[in-house]
Amino acid sequence: MRSAREAAQLGAFGMQSLACGVLGEYLLGVFRQVQGRPPYLVMERIDSGHSPALTGSSTHVEERS
Repeated sequence: MRSAREAAQLGAFGMQSLACGVLGEYLLGVFRQVQGRPPYLVMERIDSGHSPALTGSSTHVEERS
């Protein structure tokens, strides 16, 4: 027969295992969703050393087929 402490430890381990499984399923779903997105190529990079928000420059992207 198990003591109350051993039972509590097993219960805590079970809850941690369940939480890891739920988190793993969530991350797998996010990974599969991201895999289905179309890839993009950067056609031009303007690197002036300043933030694009400050200079008004932008990076052009084109969807790759």
